[in-house]
Amino acid sequence: MRISTIEFARVVMLAAAAGLGACNSGTQPILQPRPVEVDDPTNLLGVFEGTIPCVPTPLPITGHPLPYPGDGECQRIKVRLELYHDAEGVPIRYVLHRINVGLGDDVTTTEGAWTRTQGTNAGNEFMVYELDAETPTAFRRSFVADENILLFLNANRQLLVGNASLSFTLSRTR
Repeated sequence: MRISTIEFARVVMLAAAAGLGACNSGTQPILQPRPVEVDDPTNLLGVFEGTIPCVPTPLPITGHPLPYPGDGECQRIKVRLELYHDAEGVPIRYVLHRINVGLGDDVTTTEGAWTRTQGTNAGNEFMVYELDAETPTAFRRSFVADENILLFLNANRQLLVGNASLSFTLSRTR
């Protein structure tokens, strides 16, 4: 039986999440969530966080691993993605926080609209979250591996591949 790259990635990520769940129980979130007013009609769908490799600009189209950064360059990027939807589950807005570790460690925040679409290069049945054009390309599309794991995609909807230390994966923290 042959499985697709997406299915393989899903199995690997689920296994990793199951095995690492106990290790993450004492960790603190990268950034504090933005408060949502009680009378606000939007709901928080989820908060997803991860530490990914530094991405070149423009982002390469290939899925090949990215090189390690050199001295005085970006070491890794801490990412926090908050997704909001209305009471009917329709996507409303996102808030994306990024910290380029090693390049001043300042928080960069992007906010805007997001949508749910279908399809990756491995098949049309897969759910993809797409952030609007205000978002840098490297963070714009993510494959929904399951309700707890998002995997970044390139412009061709191929999985982005990290390196031995870091991956293009966000895990639900809330």
